[in-house]
Amino acid sequence: MMGVILGMACYLSACKDFLGVELPKNELVTETVFSDSINASQAVLGIYIAMVNETGLSFGGGALTVYPGLSADEIRLSAEGGEANEFEINSISPFNSINYALWSRAYEYIYKANACIEGISNSTGIGNSAKNNLIAEVKFLRAFIYFNLINIFGDVPLVLGVDYTINRIMGATVKENVYKQIEEDLLFSQQVLRNLSFKFERANYFAVAALLARVYLFQKKYSLAKNEADKVINSGKFSLEKDLEKVFLLDSKEIIWALLPVLSDRETAEGYFFVPSSDAVAPTYLIRQELYNSFEDGDLRKVLWVGEQKIGGNEVQYPQKYRNRRPGGSAKEIYSVLRLAELYLIRAEANLFIGDLKSASDDLNMVRTRSGLTKNTVLDESKIFDTLVQERRKELFCEWGNRWLDLKRWDMTVEVIGDIKGGWEEKNKVYPIPQKELSANPFLEQNTGYEDL
Repeated sequence: MMGVILGMACYLSACKDFLGVELPKNELVTETVFSDSINASQAVLGIYIAMVNETGLSFGGGALTVYPGLSADEIRLSAEGGEANEFEINSISPFNSINYALWSRAYEYIYKANACIEGISNSTGIGNSAKNNLIAEVKFLRAFIYFNLINIFGDVPLVLGVDYTINRIMGATVKENVYKQIEEDLLFSQQVLRNLSFKFERANYFAVAALLARVYLFQKKYSLAKNEADKVINSGKFSLEKDLEKVFLLDSKEIIWALLPVLSDRETAEGYFFVPSSDAVAPTYLIRQELYNSFEDGDLRKVLWVGEQKIGGNEVQYPQKYRNRRPGGSAKEIYSVLRLAELYLIRAEANLFIGDLKSASDDLNMVRTRSGLTKNTVLDESKIFDTLVQERRKELFCEWGNRWLDLKRWDMTVEVIGDIKGGWEEKNKVYPIPQKELSANPFLEQNTGYEDL
């Protein structure tokens, strides 16, 4: 089985220009890989492995935290220069190789997902029930990838098959239609996975509900977002960890979906890239003063999730939600993707805009009191929204680009990022389509504002 996984990993590493270059045939799409449910399950597992199996920051391993975090008001580079600096100053070139890697890796995973869906669907050796279970799992992963793609790049090609002749000339699909496909995939997955046993390291019913809640929230479908959040919160399967030091551990009670480590030198990408290698080495990524100052007195998240180090006589701060730079720490950490605290915040926002201010405040207070803060008691829409903005900022900082996506969907980029950094332009809300993709596919068009760069 490991040979199947390794073969697929090698295959994906060759798919550099997914939309513009024909992909070679190999064992991923042969009858052997999908001959039975065991082999097919290993093929699906290969998608998870690919997402975190890179030595550098990758789409599924830290990149969606770091680069949107630089673009927003969360972190900054300790040393200027290099292509990462373009994200911090919100001036990304279409030729930026980091930006290209975000795009190309995402489409590699999508191709792999599509190949699995096609191979499993056409298999004669897998029963219908097993087929549906595996396809549901893959569609969840595809939906997760597309959700991040459209919120980073805007309109993107909606690739749902492996036919090169179609994919090579595919233009961008409007964001609203990509959202429709995301919803369709997740609703299928939810129905199929409803009665399967819970495994936090793979797609599961509650992970689907959690992602659906986020998808609906971002589209302002507040009643639907609330309903999906209810499924998770009211299930009794999860609870907020009273001790913030346990939130990101392997046995955390609030983890809904997490990615398991596959690289021998790290447990999580965030731990590896955020935590300094020694007391004498400056952290690569520093928490911006604006974020640090946003924490109220007594907020345990500031105490426990922010690391400090003295460099050149100055105290600097860095993210330390994950503390293990390498494996072997006293407590094993797990790479959280979806967790319960976000669902309380999603439900709080949904309740706020539905008009249920009391329930919105109650949900916010669940997160606040867990962090050592007093309850909000003012049932005023504006006050609750301000509290929501701050609680999402402090609870979800340096996690999967949440702050960057929030500022954009709330139309707060000008007043927040523009005020801090200056020179803000409307085009900065999305990253440019990589030039390599435009050169390979004449049917793709550059995002507005980047055409002459």
